[in-house]
Amino acid sequence: FKDYQDECKSQCGDVVGWPTDEDEFSINAEKTKSHIKSTAHCTILATICLWLAMVIWSILTYWFAPHEMPAMYLELARLPQVQWPSASFRPRLLACKEPIAVMSDGYKLFEFDLTSESTKPISCPGLRGRISDVSLSCTAEGCVPVALAGNRVVHCKSGPMTVSDSLVQFTVLGAGATFQEQRLVSARSSELISYSWSDDEWQTDAFLGYARFLAELGGVDNRKLHSDEGLIALDEFPETGDLMLFRRAPRLKASVQLRDPVELRLKSQWHLPPDLPAVQAACAYD
Repeated sequence: FKDYQDECKSQCGDVVGWPTDEDEFSINAEKTKSHIKSTAHCTILATICLWLAMVIWSILTYWFAPHEMPAMYLELARLPQVQWPSASFRPRLLACKEPIAVMSDGYKLFEFDLTSESTKPISCPGLRGRISDVSLSCTAEGCVPVALAGNRVVHCKSGPMTVSDSLVQFTVLGAGATFQEQRLVSARSSELISYSWSDDEWQTDAFLGYARFLAELGGVDNRKLHSDEGLIALDEFPETGDLMLFRRAPRLKASVQLRDPVELRLKSQWHLPPDLPAVQAACAYD
């Protein structure tokens, strides 16, 4: 040890000792200690702020969020063994009133008998061009298919009729002695619009209101619907005459709603069966 001290004296002069004995070490140690305390205090404060933010978000989301009507699951009934017109036929559009349904691939109309499960082509004079939607006009004389092609609504007995607006999807609502005494309801994004017959064409009759069901997911995890989600079909619920809305949505969200046809007041909503394949078309059938 004496040899080590002599060597240190020869290299460093007469100063001999440990680094911790120096004043500079004490100053640096105090700085480090102060920095650690500040960091710990900031971490604790940030944790408290984050916890408070989560508590506030939970309260606002689950206690004060708009009430969402519970949705029940529809049951999957027996699948019909349909005799398609041809092996290449793919139905895209559907309308039904007991005991028949009308189907279309976008070009031709076919009648599907719900009892015999057979199909046959429908003659519809004046129907030309691509069909964007189908419905049924039911009066005391029976039900007649109605197709939307371009800016015309084609009644398969009365012929084509002009629509003053551009429609994409529609349904025929209400009772009447003739088709012209009924009304059409169409959806444009989340807007629902009613049309009535006037001056030899179907004209805008009333703006019924907004149905956010067609534009937003709804619930606590609300968001805008994606491009592959949204309206599938509109239809009239049998017997009550209420308006039914069908949409594509995630499995855990309601896909069918029943609303008052005038006030759009929500009456009920349902989930589609979990094991049901992706729905391309829909209609209300009792």
